[in-house]
Amino acid sequence: MTNDFDKGCSIYQSASAARDRGLFAEAMKLYDDALALLKPVVEAPLIICLYFDRALAQDLGGDSKLALRDFHRALSLYRELKYSHPGHDGVENLFPLICQIEEQIERMEKVLGQPDKGDYLDFIRPRRWPADRLPLTIYIDAEDEDFPELSSVLFNGFNIWNERTGILPCRLVESAEEASILVVKDPLFLGPAGGQTTYESFIDDDGVEWLLRAYIAIASVDGSKVESLAAHEAGHALGLDGHSPRALDLLYFKSPLKEPSSRDVMTLKAIYS
Repeated sequence: MTNDFDKGCSIYQSASAARDRGLFAEAMKLYDDALALLKPVVEAPLIICLYFDRALAQDLGGDSKLALRDFHRALSLYRELKYSHPGHDGVENLFPLICQIEEQIERMEKVLGQPDKGDYLDFIRPRRWPADRLPLTIYIDAEDEDFPELSSVLFNGFNIWNERTGILPCRLVESAEEASILVVKDPLFLGPAGGQTTYESFIDDDGVEWLLRAYIAIASVDGSKVESLAAHEAGHALGLDGHSPRALDLLYFKSPLKEPSSRDVMTLKAIYS
């Protein structure tokens, strides 16, 4: 059993590495091999994570139906664990991930079999920056001795959106007080996501929600993933409060992309039209 466990965990890691490199067919075979070895010898939490990671590989690889099936499998296993062993550590530890899975299942089921509208405005809470706040001012407090380029990478996440849309120019400022958007590296930030965006806003008499300030917290993340994370969180801060149901968009909840897709661009433009 120990050999199966060690071998299964090693294959599981290789599967996720292949997925992150875009080798989805290879990743799927490795996930299948890992599942065959681990399912008989480990508790439910690890299998839940394995189904989740395999679902991501399927979705990113273009098979949303198989992805939806594995998201449901992960959710079903979690519910069984919660019912049969309510005090198990996995019930609490996996809860944030399960919330993400439930939200993604809901998004996917809404679009399954539906034509692509070209945007995902129906899936987000649109927020807008007033025209008199442009160019948006950005303050970044994210020094990292091991990653001296971190601040410039984070700011480039905003520049990419402006390059693709041409509607939301940004500039760096030297103090938090004069910034519309604050970006901070928070090593204590926890959760299944590598970052989080929150807002200060108000809703006018016409029902339009206007942004006053946005705050981005970035966890300590792998340097290879920070470009994607920066562009993703920048999209939230610019007004896309929510996630796309489709894996080929930057605002997909676990996107590896480094720049907006055409649907991302059309959705942001729709907010400001």
